[in-house]
Amino acid sequence: AVEYNTMFFVSTVLSSKINVLVTVSGVIFFVSMAVRSIMQGRKSAAYYLIAQGAVLFSVIFTVLTSQGIIPLYYLAPEVLKWCSAFELLFFSFALANLVNEERRLRELAQLESAKAQQQTLRAQIELNENLDKLVHERTTELEHANKLLRELNTKDELTGLRNRRYLNEVLPKEYKQAYRNRTEISILMMDIDFFKQINDNYGHQAGDNCLARAGAIISSTLHRPSDFAVRYGGEEFVLVLPDTPLQGAMASPSTR
Repeated sequence: AVEYNTMFFVSTVLSSKINVLVTVSGVIFFVSMAVRSIMQGRKSAAYYLIAQGAVLFSVIFTVLTSQGIIPLYYLAPEVLKWCSAFELLFFSFALANLVNEERRLRELAQLESAKAQQQTLRAQIELNENLDKLVHERTTELEHANKLLRELNTKDELTGLRNRRYLNEVLPKEYKQAYRNRTEISILMMDIDFFKQINDNYGHQAGDNCLARAGAIISSTLHRPSDFAVRYGGEEFVLVLPDTPLQGAMASPSTR
């Protein structure tokens, strides 16, 4: 009598052949995938390939013995058992290797992320340093421009001396410093005699030349950095001599 499988209504022999065919086909498919993974550099696939090789060997051995090709059918259960154990062992190796590989890739990704963050931080620091340098340069240029502008605003173009605006700014400071240090400060005021007649008789150009010459003479009498001369207005001039008593103000410029 022919035995039938109660679930699929096929004979046991046919069911066994189908099972063997499906198993062998699956093993071959997964082995080919494992070989492809090994070629891509995945080490865990090698363990999987060895495990699948053991399964394939046990299946082939069982088929050959069941068909009488190999007269060792009584060994089939043992071969199947040992191959299954061998498969489980190498599956464990593959899983452990896969976990280690995932951990290594995760650590590598974290390291790359840390390097990227460091590079970003260095780039940000360099950018900030360049920005600070640029701001410092622009600030220095602005201060120089402001200083130059102040020089122009507090200088009399005709005589080369300081103007009245400079006197109004600096004189109160000099007075406070002299008061704080208990020193004397001398202020000399002078003008050019008969200047109006020079303008009337020789013209304003001659008057300007006279003022320029007077400014040069007054500048030549100043020998200390703290002393300064001012064109107060028209033909009037002022000399400010910090830390200078009356006797020093009245002395000759060469002896002051």
